[in-house]
Amino acid sequence: MQEALFEMPEAAGAPLSRAISEMHLAYGVKVDRRCGDCMYFIRYHQSTRWAKCSRTRQTGGSVTEWRAHWSACGLFRDQRV
Repeated sequence: MQEALFEMPEAAGAPLSRAISEMHLAYGVKVDRRCGDCMYFIRYHQSTRWAKCSRTRQTGGSVTEWRAHWSACGLFRDQRV
């Protein structure tokens, strides 16, 4: 049996995308906020559902899709304001 080299948080899940990682590097991370609560988070509903961030590069593919549960970047603006 192998032991873990380091502890992973339970909510770690899949690794972050390159796009959100670049946003975190450029603008910082707001760990107490989520992308899904940001005014720049856009939800699309057609035959399927997906989301994008209006403050980053957009493509028609899944590479630039965003996740609501990700920690927000420093550009976060509360959509409830």
